[in-house]
Amino acid sequence: MARPSRVPFQPRGELGPQQQELHDQFCDIVDSHAGPGASDGPSQTLLPIFLVLPQAGKLNMDLLAELSKTGLPADVRETIALVCASHFHAPYFVSAHVRIATKLGRFSQQQIDSMVAGNKPELDERTSLAFDVAHHMVAVRGPLPQQMWESCNKVFGKEGTAAVMHLWVPSLEVAQALLWPQDLANAEQTSVALYSWSNYALNMADVPAPSQH
Repeated sequence: MARPSRVPFQPRGELGPQQQELHDQFCDIVDSHAGPGASDGPSQTLLPIFLVLPQAGKLNMDLLAELSKTGLPADVRETIALVCASHFHAPYFVSAHVRIATKLGRFSQQQIDSMVAGNKPELDERTSLAFDVAHHMVAVRGPLPQQMWESCNKVFGKEGTAAVMHLWVPSLEVAQALLWPQDLANAEQTSVALYSWSNYALNMADVPAPSQH
């Protein structure tokens, strides 16, 4: 049995109505992304952290649901996720996104293992670009090189590039370095560090990888 995280989990029956709604939303989204049963053992997920402040937790879940509608290809999203997994070493995040990437069927096990280890495998044009951009932002930091920015807009489009920023931008300052000049006033709306935030929270709560059945 895996050790518990630092944030204790409450069974669904002990939760208030708002928390129960969030519990069900979380399980539905996780299972839809990673496969039926992926949300089993919710004490070993982000859910206990979300339930402490259910209104904030719901905002995060709503964001995840919205980002899945942006049209950003799933293999691009998972490339970014695996780069973040390699950088932050949060056991639950690593386990969850290895499972999602495997289920996706667009990566070999060697490619997945390489990205988790922090190495860039041979990838197609768009996942190669996603790897380079994500690696620069979480490991190199500083403004994204102009050539890489232009490549993002060419390959993913303006909305796709904004979706990429939503997934991993680590700070408002970095978002401001990336955004189109006319959109600087809206920087706060487009700098939500979903993957980075997830890893920060998981590591702070010391959430373990889920048990393997």
